[in-house]
Amino acid sequence: MAKRSLKKSAKPAAPSTGAKHEISQPEVGVAASATALKSAASAGTPLSPSTPPAASLPEPTLLEATAVEDKAPLRTAPAVVKVTFVFPPCSCCAERVFLSGDFNSWSPDATPMKRYDDGHWETTLSLAPGRYEYKFVRDGEWMPDLLASENVWNQHGTLNSVIEVRP
Repeated sequence: MAKRSLKKSAKPAAPSTGAKHEISQPEVGVAASATALKSAASAGTPLSPSTPPAASLPEPTLLEATAVEDKAPLRTAPAVVKVTFVFPPCSCCAERVFLSGDFNSWSPDATPMKRYDDGHWETTLSLAPGRYEYKFVRDGEWMPDLLASENVWNQHGTLNSVIEVRP
């Protein structure tokens, strides 16, 4: 078993490979704990070896604690924007309308729309900022949004509507 010295060595420790572990002045902490143990033993005061003396670990002041909290990075939830999609009333009297797009993996029945008394259909989604392509699915028929400000051709030779969600 190797014997460990409590004296500081003038020679710097050689760098090791693998994970880095930084220990700040372990000799001082060990020496202080050993001194505290000797003092406690001679005074008859019980002190566990893992308990450092109170003088070696000062309590942070309120000002120091506040400064640490101010420097900590704030965690914020990703911004989402509520977006309402509207399918206008049509003369065909649709029975069911769904919204399909990038935001629901193009599922034709994942996002149902609600019909209102005047005949229009509507649904609202919470979307993260970004660019999304979408279509309406009216009674099984895929249709672009004719009111969209932008439509693009897709790989099937039909149009997808585009919405740009901004924070």
